[in-house]
Amino acid sequence: MYNGFWPVIACIAYSAVLTGGVLPLVLYYFGLKRSKATIAGLAELAFPLLAIFVNYFFLGYGLTTLQIIGAGILLVTVSMLSYINTKENEKARMAEQQTIKN
Repeated sequence: MYNGFWPVIACIAYSAVLTGGVLPLVLYYFGLKRSKATIAGLAELAFPLLAIFVNYFFLGYGLTTLQIIGAGILLVTVSMLSYINTKENEKARMAEQQTIKN
């Protein structure tokens, strides 16, 4: 009666660990250790856009108007953060060069 029970449970547990639990978390922290905080933060902010892309093109789910607006807001925000960070780094570099010259 219960011969097929444990392999099914083991398969479900294995799937949960690989797709929604331990493995993605380990890979995430592995990547964080090897990248700059700004890059990791921007990549994390872009993750919802990747999820929308996968759902739309691979799973066939359409986007609602609210999702499109949210994606637009997210794109603008990520772009602004990247631009601001670049400008601040340029200013810091210029100030450092001025200090070295004097």
